[in-house]
Amino acid sequence: MMKVLVVRRVLLGVALAALAACSSIAAARADDRPFGQWFHYSADLDSNWVFAGDSADPLRVEIRRKAEQAGQRRRVLVLYPRPSSAYDIAISQMLRVFHTREYNVEFVAINFELKDPQGKGAMQFAEKNKFDLIVAMGSESTAWLYDNYRNGAIPVVTICSKDPVQLGQMKDYEQGSKSNFAFTSLNVQVEVQMAYVKELRPELKNLAVLVDSKNVSAVQTQAEPIAAFARKHGIQVLSVAVANPAEAREELARIVPEAIRTMRQSDPDLTKSVFWLTGSTSVFREIKTINQHALRGVAKVGDLKVGIVSPPDIAISFLKAREIGTRVPFSFFETASFVYDYDGRPVRSIEHASP
Repeated sequence: MMKVLVVRRVLLGVALAALAACSSIAAARADDRPFGQWFHYSADLDSNWVFAGDSADPLRVEIRRKAEQAGQRRRVLVLYPRPSSAYDIAISQMLRVFHTREYNVEFVAINFELKDPQGKGAMQFAEKNKFDLIVAMGSESTAWLYDNYRNGAIPVVTICSKDPVQLGQMKDYEQGSKSNFAFTSLNVQVEVQMAYVKELRPELKNLAVLVDSKNVSAVQTQAEPIAAFARKHGIQVLSVAVANPAEAREELARIVPEAIRTMRQSDPDLTKSVFWLTGSTSVFREIKTINQHALRGVAKVGDLKVGIVSPPDIAISFLKAREIGTRVPFSFFETASFVYDYDGRPVRSIEHASP
């Protein structure tokens, strides 16, 4: 049990860190390798890991460290349901964490394509080869394993998965599963999310929820709870749902402007309206399309006020401040865009800013 808890803590960190890495990942599109149609990862990982495929079994990839590690080697099976850019991010961050922790571990990733025979074959493979852990990649793998491998012989940890309580896989957040499952969740509780929204828009009138209607977990754990909360608090909810994920760009180009027109009926200048983007991969990968159509026609050019910089951009040189004997107020340091240390080297700038 201790082994399960330790790995779960590592993977919980992976799940959270993977979210932060979303904006910076550069996936290595290994399309020339057997697994290249479904398995991708960040190119920097090639310096520490070996990714090996077999043309006879393109739905499987083995991942091993380049450098030997001390201690007993552990084996981890990562079960994929399909390709996804979200999974590319998750596997990349997971490998970074395991490399940093210096665990002696090797992985086998298998894409079972949401087919029962292939999924059961993967479980038989894991048990026969004495794997120490199974990682359920995504909500679909989690749901399949929950239905088909709960109380199985090998511990299961979920990653990149929606909220297990809202999906009925866990009773609450305070107790364990009492099975071979350890759950993580991508979701932040609705009350917490809306507290931030109300801080930004205290007089919120309209909430347009962007979701892929085919993404059942996103609908059940994100779109529906946030819509219910908003309606309960007197906020008009607009469902901006993509019907066909393969045509998300075209659909969003039509339904986003429609939502804006509806918002304007109660909020002409759109200062009390918000678009809410759920964790639907087919939708959030079209954020450029959403922004393009959400911003178009928001205001007439002749109605726009003078644009001013407030607060002003501030640059502070502690080298110069020391030379002239001036103390820098903390409020200046707190809001400064550019800061130079006592040797004149930049320690805060646009280049040094976090993504």
